[in-house]
Amino acid sequence: MKLASAIRLSLMVLMPIMVFSNAWVSNDSIGVYMKNYGELEIWGPVIPGDTTKQIDRITLLVGTDGPAVFDYYEDADVDVASMLVADPEFSDMEGFTSINNFYSFLPPDVHAAISIYTWNNTGYAIVSVVVTNIGDDPINARLGLDIISQIAGDYDGVHTWLPESNIVDMSREGENHIGLKFLSHEMTSLSQFIWFSGYSSAGTDADLWSWMNAEEIDTVAICTNPDDGVVSIPATDPIELAANESVELFYCVARGQSQADMVANVEAAETQYHSIFTVDVDEPAQTPFSFALAQNYPNPFNPSTQLSFSLPQAGHTTLNVFNLKGEFMLSLVEGQMAAGSHSVEFDASQLTSGLYIYTLSAGGEQISKKMTLLK
Repeated sequence: MKLASAIRLSLMVLMPIMVFSNAWVSNDSIGVYMKNYGELEIWGPVIPGDTTKQIDRITLLVGTDGPAVFDYYEDADVDVASMLVADPEFSDMEGFTSINNFYSFLPPDVHAAISIYTWNNTGYAIVSVVVTNIGDDPINARLGLDIISQIAGDYDGVHTWLPESNIVDMSREGENHIGLKFLSHEMTSLSQFIWFSGYSSAGTDADLWSWMNAEEIDTVAICTNPDDGVVSIPATDPIELAANESVELFYCVARGQSQADMVANVEAAETQYHSIFTVDVDEPAQTPFSFALAQNYPNPFNPSTQLSFSLPQAGHTTLNVFNLKGEFMLSLVEGQMAAGSHSVEFDASQLTSGLYIYTLSAGGEQISKKMTLLK
């Protein structure tokens, strides 16, 4: 088993905390234990005040024809260690890590940047995974997850597919429901089966690729042995990625004491996702005289990327780059600018790989976005 530093994220009213390699933040709703190598654990109370593990792990799968599958045990290596984001842009609390295939150097040659978003007084977390093809050739990839539940601290339980909402419902004894749903892409394949001894080492690329290509969705899997558990492997349709091209997969994890409560929290996560993360990045070009900052392109990038923004009126404008600790790195724009659309090339040759924040300020308004430098 790989050793990893970890970050636990959850939903609470936060007091100021320092960023360490290990941090535990919890309340009575839901928590994400964000480890290195892209491993996520889900925690939540069985009863108020009693925090218990609910999902043993969620890890990323990227599968291509061949078969070749990027997975946690055989391939994942740390690019940027798990950390709390000092000044979250979209949520009350945010975590970040990134991984690559440098542990094995086996295909597919991919990089993944993983962000966790949580909000106070809600029963869900939203996960973003930006997968980039860092190889020289195009790939046709399915994106999937390897999920092993541990509902209420025990492995026995039931995984049920809810066809009306396309949710994987993980429960035990009719209570402590954990739901997982893809938000940005359709889940078109779902394999569910009982965990077996040696599963991780036995999960060869051929096995994983087969599980990611289920001809039909497995609707239910039931485990009655508390020492085993249920494995669910949901996946998308194949996605074509050219060299250095990225795709962003969003999914949510929600909990509830009943299935109805869990589904309501998934629906709330969907509303949050659409209100924050599905803004058309081409909108500034259509309305050039609004104050707007587009997502940099390409992203992730190496070593340069394009930053586009628009201003409703002329005035003093700054576009600065910061690291995750909020420390100033450099200024890309500083001075008087005309109203309209603008674009700046950012050359990060002198910076190290990692996540950076770029902030546009003008006319008393400010917008910040994240970008990932991958060398």
